[in-house]
Amino acid sequence: MSVFAKNKKEGLTESQDRLGMSALETNVYDAVIKMAYHSKSVNGAEAINFEFTINGRSYKETVYYTSREGKNYYVDKQDANVHHPLPGFTIVDDICMCATEKELADQDDEAEEKTIKIWDNDAKAELPQKALVLTGLLNKPVTLAIWQNLENKSEKNDKGVYVPTADTKITNSIEKVFHTESGLSMVEARNGHDATFKDKWIEKNAGKQRDQRTIKDGSAGASGRPTRGGSASAPQPTGSGASGTAGAGTPSRSLFGKK
Repeated sequence: MSVFAKNKKEGLTESQDRLGMSALETNVYDAVIKMAYHSKSVNGAEAINFEFTINGRSYKETVYYTSREGKNYYVDKQDANVHHPLPGFTIVDDICMCATEKELADQDDEAEEKTIKIWDNDAKAELPQKALVLTGLLNKPVTLAIWQNLENKSEKNDKGVYVPTADTKITNSIEKVFHTESGLSMVEARNGHDATFKDKWIEKNAGKQRDQRTIKDGSAGASGRPTRGGSASAPQPTGSGASGTAGAGTPSRSLFGKK
């Protein structure tokens, strides 16, 4: 059964390289994909659950690439005929492209149902469960721009709904994806540009922190941009040279300039 083929980019506006307005923390890290499996929330939103190795340490993040309605886009407020890709979809699709030169929509052929250990909230432990694994991504290198965020901790209220509290936690979220060998973003690769955006992004954002708290100093405040997934273990500073093998079926001339 096809799971990813419906998530094509045709008819969506192209993602753009944006430095953003934030003056908070992050850095760029070389990584290797150790796990990537599909899941669906109780509300119907679909996600890819990633585990990367960064400088020998595990970094996990769940990236939602569809809405509750199963759409990988949102409608432009000024023009209902214009569909923009969801930020999470762009992240997942860029990881697929940078790792295998195949879109998310083309990952079905190499996806396999496997029994893997997945966190179980009720058991408070990782338990063997079946999941659709994107095997074509495994052990491939990818380079990630990762933000460090300040967020409010949450707790259940009397109605069983999670609400933010005044307590603060530090999380991470993937902001941008680059091809490891060439240093190109997908925007640069698509348009034949030189690899310059990564250095610009590092220069603007490295070492800063993004405040996404809605409650600050015990009072409700302006919310920051939401993360694309849940909290993620903080990565350590990394060097270059993440290893991996090229995916099968790579075209003779690469989108990223390899022969």
